[in-house]
Order: sequence, then structure tokens, then C-alpha cells
Amino acid sequence: MMMQGIFGSAMAAPYELYFFGVWTIASLIRPFLLVTFVCVLSNPTAAQRKFELFLSTLKYLIFCSDKKWKTPKEDPASFFPPDARTESKTIIFVRHGESTWNDTFNKGDRSILSFILNFVPNLLYAIFMEWIFWVRGKATESWFYDAPLSEKGKRQACDVQNFLKQDTKYLTPKEVNLVNILRGGDDNGQCSSLMLCSNLRRAIATLAIGFQQRFGKKFPKDNMVILPCLQEISRNPDALSITGAFSQVVPAWTDPHFLESIYASQIDTSKHTGNKPVNSNGLKRLQEFCDLVFHFEKSNIIVG
Repeated sequence: MMMQGIFGSAMAAPYELYFFGVWTIASLIRPFLLVTFVCVLSNPTAAQRKFELFLSTLKYLIFCSDKKWKTPKEDPASFFPPDARTESKTIIFVRHGESTWNDTFNKGDRSILSFILNFVPNLLYAIFMEWIFWVRGKATESWFYDAPLSEKGKRQACDVQNFLKQDTKYLTPKEVNLVNILRGGDDNGQCSSLMLCSNLRRAIATLAIGFQQRFGKKFPKDNMVILPCLQEISRNPDALSITGAFSQVVPAWTDPHFLESIYASQIDTSKHTGNKPVNSNGLKRLQEFCDLVFHFEKSNIIVG
């Protein structure tokens, strides 16, 4: 009889857990909705901006053809007659650090088992953070949209900074030349390279953190120029820019506080025309970038 009672209790345990779980969630829904409603009404402008970001996400997910284009048939050599004068540029690409989006949806350097087991809790946490930004009226913050650097991404950006601090005596002459280009200054105290960057926050923050010593030296006209043609080729919301056209870049909640001064005085958004058009694609932006590069005076270009 006693064994039957224990066995029956064990069989009923999952149903009891399910019942209390549903009951707890149902009990929290009403106060949750009430708090959300009050907070949204107290800051309707921010709520509207958040709703616009949501609509923008849907628009790009449904209509964007960012990865769809036909490979041009023309031979690139056909654009250069035999007697044409050619010009060259040195371009150094710096990949942005990992983002909050990557933390949620990408395996990264985690084991497959760890990623699978933690996926749902991480997703729920990300959704909770998005709700927090919404009810607090943080119109320029998002976990998913224009995803900022994660903690891992900030460590990666700091690795760039440490790399540029290294002693160059163990490097080859070619490597020394490239490091000097990245550091920015020449023998006359002028800036030897131009820094261009995507309009996505993780790319901007990576350069600002990684090159903070260079920004601290304040070489004449050494600003980070934001170009929308460098925007990531993807339809996902993390590849959409939250920074408005020609507006000042605002640090994300994950960014270190010292970036505020760099963002306020050393970022040039005069060429930032806003988010990539829905009818654009990666090839168009690649071609636009190639055209723009040869309109800049500097022969050394750093691209985030």
C-alpha cells in the first residue's frame, strides 16, 4: 500500500509541476500587462520608436533581398584599357567583435551540448531584456536590433587594443608598416590613414575600443567616418542600423563609458544616409564602397 502511494505520487509529480507552472504564469500575466501598459503610456514617443523598429524588422525579413544578386558577367579587366592609369589603396579590414545576437543564436566557441541546453534560457533572457528596454523608454536600445557588443565582443575589441600596443621589434618590416598604419600617426604628427566604419553599433564600438589610444592622440581630422554601404549583408534585425540618418551615434548599454567622448567628437556621420534600402543588395553596396574609396585622399584605409 505504501509502495503504491509512493509510486502514485511519483507519477503525479510531472502533472503537479505542470499545473503549478501554468498557474504561476497565469497569475503573473495580469500584473505584467498592467506594468507594461502604464510604462508605455508614460513614454509614448519611446514606445512608438520601439514599434517602428519592430515593423522595420518585419519589413526586412519579408521583402529584403540583400543576399540576392547575379554575378556580373563582365570581365573586370575590361574596365581598364591597356594604357589606363591605375591607382592603388591599402585597405585593412577589422572584423567587429561578437554581439548580443551572437550570444543568443550562435554556438560560437561553446560546445554543442552547452549551446543546446542554454539556448532557451538565453533566448528568454534576451526577450526579457528587450521588454525592459521597452517599458523603461529606452528607444535607442535593443538586444536584437543593431545588436551591440557582448561581453565576449568587448574582450575581442580589447585584444585589438593590446595588439596595437605591442613592441614592434619582433615584427617583420612589412608588419611594422601595417601596425604603424593602424596606429595612425606619421613622422610629421599627421594622420597617415583614414578610418571608415559600418553604421552598426558593434562595428563602431569595436573600432572605438580597439583604437582608443589612437583617438586619444587626436590627430588632425582623424575621425571615424560612418558609411552605410559597409552595412552587413543580412536580412536579420541585428544587421539593421538603429542610428538615424546624419544623427550622432549613441553608445549602447554594453559600451564602456569612455566611448561617450569619442562618439561625441570623433565620429563623422555626414555620409550616413541611414539604414540600407530594402531594395538594395550586398553587391550594390560593395560597388559603392569601391567607388567611394578612390574619392578619399588617404591611400591607407582602415575599415570596420
